[in-house]
Amino acid sequence: NFFSGAKRVEPRQGFGRVARYAWGKDYHDIVKKRLDEWVLHLPEIVGKPVQTKILVDSGPLLERAFAHQGGLGFVGKNTLIISRKLGSFIFLSEVLTDLELDPDLLIEDEKKDACGSCRECLADCPTGALVAPRELDARKCISFWTIENKGGIPEEMRPGIGDWIFGCDICQDVCPYNGLSKQTLWKEFLPESGAGPHLSLLEVPEALERQHHQCYLCLPEADHQL
Repeated sequence: NFFSGAKRVEPRQGFGRVARYAWGKDYHDIVKKRLDEWVLHLPEIVGKPVQTKILVDSGPLLERAFAHQGGLGFVGKNTLIISRKLGSFIFLSEVLTDLELDPDLLIEDEKKDACGSCRECLADCPTGALVAPRELDARKCISFWTIENKGGIPEEMRPGIGDWIFGCDICQDVCPYNGLSKQTLWKEFLPESGAGPHLSLLEVPEALERQHHQCYLCLPEADHQL
């Protein structure tokens, strides 16, 4: 759970908005460190050597499908895993192991749509990326254009993207299930531990320039095309 307790963040003059999951420290590092520590105790717990592989959004594993099958939540109309206890502001991570484990039983009633008649996420997506319930067109998604995309953003996409500079929270902010969200106990994910909800539009180019310069310093023999 990475919910910091803050409600929807409003635009701020001269700043770009950041998706909630990136407000604190890098979750890849924080969650993996915890899992590394936990895995060390497994041989002692089970009484024999154990082979493991840790994944924190870092491998070709269908995390959402496994989370659903494991009973962690249901897939909402916004395509995200939604926990009935915590909403959707949650990270997924895995420990693959050679241990033989009994599977959990699914408790969801697959005949009923847990989202009911709600269509808030579809209606509020400014770029129309949610083309149908549980169907996302990544070519229209703000998170794709502000994180995964390596080039310029097409002019026709810019009005919908607005002031989002890294990711997007709209389809989660409007979800009624996120009224269940509780403040995280992981201090590393609180805004004061990282960038917070806004980035200065004046500072971002300077940060990118520093990152580019460090690339040359650390990898002098590498291909530096960015």
